[in-house]
Amino acid sequence: IGNANTQNVQILYVLGGTPTWAATNKKQGTYPNKGAASVPKMKDWKSWVNAVTKRYGDSIESYQIWNEADLTNFWAGTPKQMADLTKAAAKIIRKNDPTAKIVSASSTVRLASSYKRFFPAYLKALKKAKWPVDVIAVHTYPDGKGNPGTRVDYIEKVQGDMKKAKVPASKALWDTEVNYGIRGPGK
Repeated sequence: IGNANTQNVQILYVLGGTPTWAATNKKQGTYPNKGAASVPKMKDWKSWVNAVTKRYGDSIESYQIWNEADLTNFWAGTPKQMADLTKAAAKIIRKNDPTAKIVSASSTVRLASSYKRFFPAYLKALKKAKWPVDVIAVHTYPDGKGNPGTRVDYIEKVQGDMKKAKVPASKALWDTEVNYGIRGPGK
């Protein structure tokens, strides 16, 4: 973080997955550690978010709540549980670093069944939580045979789902990860 700051690079810090010491089920997820996909206890989550935001404050511009929460190897909980973590983190981040952007947990788009299972329900839960984020995050990179046009199709799909969920126009859409030519997961 210090190195990025000296180079005037903006940082998007991803707060999830669950560290081994906070894992409620060490069999849920293995990357980057055993238990990384398990739902942390709320007390542990709040302590983690508070520690990070107090320590780094003005050094980080944006906090993404979790990486690819639609994939069970990254998140074994429900969309509502992720929205609860999002809401709790947002409250702490706004207190400790009021200028930081709060970015939702990301969702992949190309793995359609995972996306459909998670993303619309997560948006619905965020709406019930009164939209505690500034940004909606997705990952729109295609499979190994895709191209930039595939990404455009995925972005349009996400925008359609955001419209159905009545996401306020003030909420930006960010694609927070990019890759081309990747073989898996998926076709």
